[in-house]
Amino acid sequence: MNKITLILGLFLVFISCEKDDICDESTTKTPLLVVEFFQYGVPLDQAKNVTNLKIKASTATDFYVFNSTATDNTKYLANNTNKIQIPLQVDANFTHYTFTLNSTDTTSITDDIQFNYITQDLFVSRACGYKSVFNLNTTNPITTSNNWIESAVVNQYFIENQKVTHVKIYF
Repeated sequence: MNKITLILGLFLVFISCEKDDICDESTTKTPLLVVEFFQYGVPLDQAKNVTNLKIKASTATDFYVFNSTATDNTKYLANNTNKIQIPLQVDANFTHYTFTLNSTDTTSITDDIQFNYITQDLFVSRACGYKSVFNLNTTNPITTSNNWIESAVVNQYFIENQKVTHVKIYF
């Protein structure tokens, strides 16, 4: 009788166990805004690399880190690239950044840029929780101070992944 009780007890323990809920790394998370830079005044979209670009959100205490392996101030520089990925605030309907071009030079130029959007939270799974997606405002998606940025054009209003360019900046 004791063996039957033990076996029945173990059986009940095993069937009451639930599989581990682990969020797979490949599961999409809250996307970053993909910004691509282009040469202004050229008829065809000709990508243009930025030089020593530093970016700081108005709510941040430090600059955005582009190179996490660097141990000096170069970790804050987007250099020799024409595409960057930056986060949008999930608890607001806009994110304001300061973009500084040639930040290591005395000829540095700063431009303020604000992205206006609506945030929507989507349930992914119990393990992963929620992710946020963004819809850029169709009437006033981007405002800039136009110091070195000649124009900013929305390429994709709905921001759900990082596979496409969302905003094109011409300078």
